[in-house]
Amino acid sequence: MDAGARDERSVGELQEETANESNNAVRLKVKELGVTKLYNADQTDVNYEYVPTSTVNMRGSKTVWVKCAGKSKKRVTVMLLACSGSTKTDPFLLFKTRASTKPEMARENAALRHGFGRKLWGELEPLQVGAKIHGNPAGWWNSELSIQFLYYHFGQRANMSEPVLLLWDDFSGHWRQDVVISARLINVELMRAPPGYTYVCQPADVAWNQPLKNHLRRQWINFLLA
Repeated sequence: MDAGARDERSVGELQEETANESNNAVRLKVKELGVTKLYNADQTDVNYEYVPTSTVNMRGSKTVWVKCAGKSKKRVTVMLLACSGSTKTDPFLLFKTRASTKPEMARENAALRHGFGRKLWGELEPLQVGAKIHGNPAGWWNSELSIQFLYYHFGQRANMSEPVLLLWDDFSGHWRQDVVISARLINVELMRAPPGYTYVCQPADVAWNQPLKNHLRRQWINFLLA
């Protein structure tokens, strides 16, 4: 029991030490760049639907029906971005979609239709209100999307000479050489959240992701009750 208590304290102390070091490093970088805002971006999985795990029904019922679309196990990747001034930006939604078997058409879809085919893109494009919708065969974030994300949010800002400080995690698709070079070209300074400690060092993990999912769950339950 004593050994377990000592281990728990040491983990807590390490978390606090890492968080303090990360905060100090961010403050120094903010001062060095002379910026007034810190941006944080993070991707998280969101379920297509949130089927409740408990229901209210008449006692003795052997079957309980719950409205759903049969997609409770499927998810979409959401990339969130906000700044220290509490300004939220358009999220990127990434869906899994099959690529065209024709290489030329696959390249055209990626360049012109965010990875979707003509017919599907015709249905999805009008839905891009307050969000950007993308697709790829893996349904997971990659370096190409990181570059598009950076250019969409920072590539045409009013004052390109003023640097931007962006904190995001250690995911490899954030740190490939082409991503780092692209960020420098638009005067964006990338900063790495401590690997393994994003849950105490990154605002998105600390305060955004779970409230977002809780809100979506409430919305889904309200839909079921309507």
